[in-house]
Amino acid sequence: MEAVMPHVSHIDSDVSKIEKQSEIVATPIASINPLRLCFRVFSLFFLFTPVLFTLPFWLLLGNGRLLVEATNSLTADTETSKILEHDWFMHLTTHCFERAGPVFIKLCQWASMRQDLFHPAVCDAFARLQSHVKPHAYSWTLAQVQELVDLHFGSVSKRKLIVSDVFERFDAEPVGVGAVAQVHLAVLKSQFVSLHGDALAGLEDKRVAVKVIHPRIEHIIEMDLTLLQMGGRIFSKLIPGSKYLAIEEELETFAGMMRRQLDLTIEFRNLAQFKRNFEGEGRQKNERPLPIAFPTPLIATRNVLVEEFCDGVGFRKIVEIGHCAFDEELVQIGLPAFVRMIMKHNFVHADLHAGNILLQFKKETHQKSGKSLEPVDASLYQTLSNASIADRLKLLQKLKEAGYTPHLVFLDVGLTSALSISNLSNIQSVVNAALDGKGEDMADLFMTRCRDPSAVIDPEGARREMKELIQSLGLEEGKSVAGVLPLSVIKSRQVLMKAAQFFRQHRIGLEGEWIGLFVAAVLVEGIARKLGGDVDVIEVLMEEM
Repeated sequence: MEAVMPHVSHIDSDVSKIEKQSEIVATPIASINPLRLCFRVFSLFFLFTPVLFTLPFWLLLGNGRLLVEATNSLTADTETSKILEHDWFMHLTTHCFERAGPVFIKLCQWASMRQDLFHPAVCDAFARLQSHVKPHAYSWTLAQVQELVDLHFGSVSKRKLIVSDVFERFDAEPVGVGAVAQVHLAVLKSQFVSLHGDALAGLEDKRVAVKVIHPRIEHIIEMDLTLLQMGGRIFSKLIPGSKYLAIEEELETFAGMMRRQLDLTIEFRNLAQFKRNFEGEGRQKNERPLPIAFPTPLIATRNVLVEEFCDGVGFRKIVEIGHCAFDEELVQIGLPAFVRMIMKHNFVHADLHAGNILLQFKKETHQKSGKSLEPVDASLYQTLSNASIADRLKLLQKLKEAGYTPHLVFLDVGLTSALSISNLSNIQSVVNAALDGKGEDMADLFMTRCRDPSAVIDPEGARREMKELIQSLGLEEGKSVAGVLPLSVIKSRQVLMKAAQFFRQHRIGLEGEWIGLFVAAVLVEGIARKLGGDVDVIEVLMEEM
């Protein structure tokens, strides 16, 4: 295994090196032992036995009836959500999924984004797994970082170095734990910074984030993916008319997503690409600058990623409030950034939930050399995180009155989505048709450019339904769209449910790339809606297109 440390000021020139490193370190996963696979099946069966055994009773006698009724009604029943929030069966189910491993945790995270398919109470229950995963042993972290030290820093010393020789500080307690990896806070010693010249320029005595893959995770993931794909094949063969759903293809896409997360050099390259798109020469001259940042990647191996540590308050703490002084600004930063990723960059952060966003505050100052942005004292972020909701509201209001503005930092970019040229063109055509209020044209685009046009049923009904859906949003052919679609008036759950029903009813199977983009869009829209700010969706689309 090799490690690479790029020059921070020349990240882009080192991406090709990392790509070669990725090929070197990407050791093939050993073939799965059938006995181990059988043992895994029995383990999962026994793990989920309590859920399977109690499910009928919960549906017939418990709160499951409320969930079924609310799901069928296409309305977001707040009272039902409150009841199910503390429901014993929901807690039991999420606990079993958490113990089942990273593949099932990721499935829950996917489900938590899909309010078009599941009731908000189910989504909220599964969203818990986005930040409550148990950390792995510190000894495993040290072993992986020691390997990085041996491979990279060992060449600058005549004696064998250990982790404490290279890092001034390395916290045993992780600052974040995900389904596939966890993150530790560390500080590189100054002599190693100076030894590498401008490779770590500006990082002396500063903190770095060290991301480490969980132990033995590759084989567990590979077994679970194999079981899922086997189940998908069985489902496709046994269920008539399931071809248009392309279950096998979707599971293959999900499997590829999971495997990419096991190689942190991929996240290194993604960080470099995002920084180029939003901060570097990749930003177009006519683009409105957005206060968006990504951590600078420093060192990458398959199991370890060292990157710049960014101060900030977790965005989940802001979303919990519901409404705050910066709602308007936050929505007007985040939504255009996401649309820009799709329409201009064709490189989308596909896991942009609140747990992967940091909020920073900066104030414009005037000096002799010109204008500059002064960050707020870093200790305030910890204060904000620990404060009650009422105190958080007061602190945010004081920051606004003091002239501070919000800045967003996007983290954990291992999952990305990029469209093929044809699918990007298809999406642009669909958006243009929507902006023109041409619902029938949208339906035609979906039907002719879907995975299997021959499987589509009732084309005339599809055209009529899509026209009605577009008109329900206030978009009509021949009318101006300026200011017609503020986010606050979109009843997203009803729209998403109708859209999902449209695709199912007419057997319009979308390409996997569309599904990934759809999931990401639902996720971002969900965050925006939880904030109190508003933005004209049409205006954002027109500006970014």
